[in-house]
Amino acid sequence: MTGARDPDSSVSRSAVVPGRDYRIAANAAWRAVEDHIFAITPDNRQHELSGDVEVVIWHALASGPTNLDALVGSLSESFDVSPDDVRADLIAFLGSLLAAQLIEEVAVPAAL
Repeated sequence: MTGARDPDSSVSRSAVVPGRDYRIAANAAWRAVEDHIFAITPDNRQHELSGDVEVVIWHALASGPTNLDALVGSLSESFDVSPDDVRADLIAFLGSLLAAQLIEEVAVPAAL
């Protein structure tokens, strides 16, 4: 997984928290074109995802909130890679998507 391509490669990564759900950011516009995802954030940054794994992750996030463990299981099975290897790469990739404001953490309702 190579992460979101951004003209400004100095974008730092944000922390991905296991057990939390993530989804495509509400303010990110995107379109799938063939085997690529093109997205733009409100700050007019353009991003392209083109790797097979990147596109699968994006579509999983676009289908509704999901968490790290669900993505690890799905990717591990689909690409025949150990869950440990998937987890490390996935945390880095999701962190780059968070930092680029392409995805967001889903707010958990407060307990009553």
